[in-house]
Amino acid sequence: MAYYVSDVLPHKKRRKVVTSSFSLPDAVAISCFALVSRFDHAALSLVSKSFRSMLVSDDLYQTRSSMGYTEKFLYVCLCEPPNLTPRWFIIRPSLDSATGKEVNLARPIPSFPCQPRKGSSVLALDWGIYVIGGWVNGMPTSGVLLLDCRSHKWRHVTSMRVARVFAEACVVDGKIQVLGGCEDKNDLGEVFDPKTQSWTDVKVLKVEEKKVYVVDSWNRSFYHLQRQSIQGSKPRNSVYSKDWCVVDKLIYSCGVDGGIYWCEPNDLDQCEAVGRYWRKVNGLQNLYKMLRDSRAVHFGCKMVKMWESYKMMYNINKNLEELLPENKLTNLGQNVLVFGEWLGGVFGQERLEILCVEICLERLSGNEILGRTVWLERILVIDLCTVDPLLYNSKILYHTHVDV
Repeated sequence: MAYYVSDVLPHKKRRKVVTSSFSLPDAVAISCFALVSRFDHAALSLVSKSFRSMLVSDDLYQTRSSMGYTEKFLYVCLCEPPNLTPRWFIIRPSLDSATGKEVNLARPIPSFPCQPRKGSSVLALDWGIYVIGGWVNGMPTSGVLLLDCRSHKWRHVTSMRVARVFAEACVVDGKIQVLGGCEDKNDLGEVFDPKTQSWTDVKVLKVEEKKVYVVDSWNRSFYHLQRQSIQGSKPRNSVYSKDWCVVDKLIYSCGVDGGIYWCEPNDLDQCEAVGRYWRKVNGLQNLYKMLRDSRAVHFGCKMVKMWESYKMMYNINKNLEELLPENKLTNLGQNVLVFGEWLGGVFGQERLEILCVEICLERLSGNEILGRTVWLERILVIDLCTVDPLLYNSKILYHTHVDV
């Protein structure tokens, strides 16, 4: 019905509009929120304080997990001189203003101002990212940081019993197992239980039939058995990088030649076999050249001699290997993600590009795995106009994905 001005009652004579409100029980509201993408949670949290508290609650995470609605979010940590504080980014879909297409870009999130610059072990468990140990003012630390990926807030958790640097960490039965990284050769590591917020010696774990495989920063492979010491061996060649990941019970590594290699975990049990049983993933020849060329300087005899002269001329203490960009790997479900650094632009206008490649893997008959590039995107660009590219020691420190 249409109303004319004359039909509208004067303000004082208008009837008061009686409104009614109702609220859903928290359990019902959380079930509804569980169906909403995490990308929309920030907007929902502005509605009310109760909404915000539910959106960052353990109940919502547990509900999303039980309903199978958790989403994978990629995180990457960079060190960008002259600011040496590690910076964290989340990779999320964004609209490219130039093309109008949706692309994946690295967006900054709050970083912990006192995070160790190097030597930490980083992994994801439940809704958080743990940063374990590392170098602090030239000394190893036992400290542990936790990034809550629901709210992107940092906090300290219980410190380890022993200070550790470049230790290897993995998740076993919902607990964090940390191996090595200290001077004590008899130390087998320790285990963190997030439920009790406590650390215990690794020997008390009841995992008699389980093996924990580790590839450390010196390219040595280890496995740990209950009631046994850590056993290990060193690969015979240096084609493999310091980074690796596990997909569908196979171990993958990205070599300095740009190749993606794989091996069976049981091959690591054979001290003489390690180094011979790494096989290259086929079907990625074009990608291999790109990954090989991503190293700003190539590690070779001529380059070593040039670098030694460069060090003496400019009084530089860094070794050439420290400046080599390393391709990093992580698993994303049944696929592999590779992070790399590329130098682009022209002289005087150089830029560093951080790219991410997702690779789909298929095991064929016999000992052959076929790889296929799913997507390749530039997730971050860093201007190098004010920095000597040869001395620019930006590194992809850590990367992981979290189900939230």
